This record gives sequence, structure tokens and C-alpha cells, in this order.
Amino acid sequence: MRSTIASLRPEPQAPEILRKFNEAVALLQQTDRCLLDAVKDELERQDEGHINSIQALMLFYIGGQVLSANELKKRGYYLGSNTSYNIKILVKQNYLKHERSPLDRRAVRLSLTEKGAAVAAIVNVVFEKHATTIQGSGDISEVELTDLIKTLGKLKRFWIEQVLYRR
Repeated sequence: MRSTIASLRPEPQAPEILRKFNEAVALLQQTDRCLLDAVKDELERQDEGHINSIQALMLFYIGGQVLSANELKKRGYYLGSNTSYNIKILVKQNYLKHERSPLDRRAVRLSLTEKGAAVAAIVNVVFEKHATTIQGSGDISEVELTDLIKTLGKLKRFWIEQVLYRR
């Protein structure tokens, strides 16, 4: 009887740092989703609704560069697991051009077409608008953004270390 009663007692409160950590992780995921929604909303307004926001961000980050698919991931321009699928779609829809390297036929170099550059410009306009209005309507100062960048950088490094050194 005693073990049954003990098992019904509520567990002690989780430490405050755990609660804050869980809240921060949830906010990171929600913030990412909100960014994707904001980009998608503008794409639809500009009659580019047939491309998704992740693909549009890929185009934005490629910009005027010529990159390989691996470089997209290494530079943090694309973090999904289906890079080749999105590249295939973007090439097929004439947003990206890809050329095989003359030295290594396995290597493909990616660059924007005019159509891809137009989508990248839409994303750039969204980011410029958000950057200029975030202080007023978003009530976020430049100092707060600087602190956020530092904190997110530390969190990123922490998680990288967890994967690399704590197996």
C-alpha cells in the first residue's frame, strides 16, 4: 500500500533552468515556423506561391554565389535533410541552374537563374522591411538583437559540443 501511495505523490518541481531551457527550445522552433510563414505570405502576395519558403530561403542564401550542395549545408544556408530534393525541384522549375564541374563530374555547382534571383529579391525585401520595423513595432532594439545573436551562438556551440564530445 505504501508504494502505491508514494507513486501517486507529485514529482518535485523541475529545476528552473530546465523549465527555461524547454521554453527556449520551444520558442526557437516556433520562431523558425513564424519566419517561414512570413516568407511564404510574401511569396503568395507576389504571385510566387508555387515555391515554398524553405526553397525561397535557399535561393536567398545562394544569392550571387556559385555553390555546391555541400557548401549550402556547411555554410548553414540549408539545414534540412532533403537538400537534393529541393535542388531538383528548383532546377526543374528554373529557379536554379546546375552545372557539372569539368574536373569532377560528380560535383555540381549551383547558381540562380533570373527567376531565382527574383525570388531571392523578394526575400531580401521582406528581411529589409523587418529589419527597419523591428525596433518600432517589434519593440526589439539593436542591442537586444546583438545579445540574442551572442546567446544563440553560444547555444549552437553547446549543442555542437554535445554531439562531438559527449557521446
